Amino acid sequence: MDETLTKETGIVFVGVPHAGKSTYLALLYLAIANGQSASTGLGSHLDDREFVNRMAGRLYRCEQMPRTETGRLDSLRLSIVLSNGDQDSLFVPDLSGEIWSDVLAERSWSPEMHTLVANAAGVCIFANVSDFHEDPTIADSQLAASALGQSYVSEQGGRIVASQRRSTQVELVDLIQVVTSEMQGVRKRVSVILSAFDTVEDETPAEWISMNAPMLEQYLRVNATWLDSRVFGVSAQGGSFENASDVVDLQELDPLARGWVKDSNGAVIDVDVPTLWAMRNG
Repeated sequence: MDETLTKETGIVFVGVPHAGKSTYLALLYLAIANGQSASTGLGSHLDDREFVNRMAGRLYRCEQMPRTETGRLDSLRLSIVLSNGDQDSLFVPDLSGEIWSDVLAERSWSPEMHTLVANAAGVCIFANVSDFHEDPTIADSQLAASALGQSYVSEQGGRIVASQRRSTQVELVDLIQVVTSEMQGVRKRVSVILSAFDTVEDETPAEWISMNAPMLEQYLRVNATWLDSRVFGVSAQGGSFENASDVVDLQELDPLARGWVKDSNGAVIDVDVPTLWAMRNG
């Protein structure tokens, strides 16, 4: 087999603070590095893995992931072998949640970010179901209606309701619009990853989106002619690291034994499927 890598596939992880990007990235690395995937294995090339090794260590010790410093760009670059024998270099920039919050607020980003997004094969966008702000303000509803090509008439005479935080589903729709508008190609591909999904008792990821984020579900459905999307539920930690008694139990398990990923219908799948699907190899 030719050991020369012929291409690099970039995947952008998108999400506001506490969305679960770094924790999933650590679990993804462990799954690939430890051969826990039927679709991917590590290539023979050495990669700069210092950043992700630090995160993996925290996952082993059941320690909360530190927030990525504002404005900082960390990344995972892995030489991987796909199930068909092709070799690729997977590059995942992990941008701080504050960067994405600033993108929403300022409607602008750095040339470096623009290049990363423009050249990305796909996007993984994250939302933490345990920190999901559901109720939209009127301003949120107007923005969501505009994204769907609809008009919005407020039952409250157009009065804007004050809120300290925007609706999470409207943030997600806004982020998808902003990011995909800069990507190359006619069709875009987005994996919607619902993190901390172990806190959800009965619903599948698809059911949870339908019940808790109907604006997001409608946006994905209405724009299916150019936007390919799938929804996944992820428990990268396997439980909460905030409760001391829970941590004791979790520390007895390997991270790959306690962490899991589910498809939209609730079936357990390989950890790397959301990423592989976004990069058009899943």
